[in-house]
Amino acid sequence: AGGQTYYFKIPDEMEQSIYVPILKAPENYASCDKSPKLLWVKMDDYNKTNYRLQISANTSFKSILIDTTIADNFYQTDIPKKETKYYWRVCSSKIWGASPWSEVWSFTVK
Repeated sequence: AGGQTYYFKIPDEMEQSIYVPILKAPENYASCDKSPKLLWVKMDDYNKTNYRLQISANTSFKSILIDTTIADNFYQTDIPKKETKYYWRVCSSKIWGASPWSEVWSFTVK
């Protein structure tokens, strides 16, 4: 019936894993003089990767202060409340899915 053969190629980027971001700065448990710039390792230079960043005042992330998706591997915070410990984590995402969350790190603004 018809005798035609069809071939499909899955794009290379769909065969790749979505990597869990590695947090870079400020160091875990850092005490910062001002609102820090959060930085993580850029996982993929040639495929479009977005990052979802969450900042919370508790480790359970039940009360999230910042929940944003960005294309860069950094985020300049604007923390209004001083002398408070904040927790942050990042996951990476592509059009076909998202990674698990990174480790949770913390910082305090003096």
